[in-house]
Amino acid sequence: MSNVARASHVVVLIAAVLVSGACHAAKANGDELTSAQRQVGVYRFSERISADNPTSETIDLDGQFVVLGDTITVEARPGPCRYDTRTTLGGPILYQCGQNLTLSFDRHQPVARATYRALVTIRETQRICIRYTVDPSGRRICVETSTQTVERMVTQSGHLRPERTQAEPPTL
Repeated sequence: MSNVARASHVVVLIAAVLVSGACHAAKANGDELTSAQRQVGVYRFSERISADNPTSETIDLDGQFVVLGDTITVEARPGPCRYDTRTTLGGPILYQCGQNLTLSFDRHQPVARATYRALVTIRETQRICIRYTVDPSGRRICVETSTQTVERMVTQSGHLRPERTQAEPPTL
């Protein structure tokens, strides 16, 4: 086989690989669009958030979110929910709801990977020393204690369990 014929075969082979790759990429992108289109709709959620502590505050989280392609809007109680401008390109879409609650939506699977992160208050009792004395060797010793309740904030997180209420969002 001549060098020209070999070069011709190599060019045809490279072209075939490029065309095959382009077709595969187009099919993959079409599958992603189909997946995103299937997620378009209105979803309701209701969660009861508390720490694993009997004296923990409980937050009742109720609301809905709307998926429109790469856009998500949220209405929830506690609220109001505001889009977090610190959201990074390519990262999850974040909403700050009320003072202590963040909702997060994955850009590719916003329904399956919707999560919450909340700060909840826990009340705990502690014994504290209210009166000290000094022993003969000069060490400070507690001679009287008292019990008091203290509060501290802990983070609770989990997955939202959204339920589709409408396949298509309401039109304006």
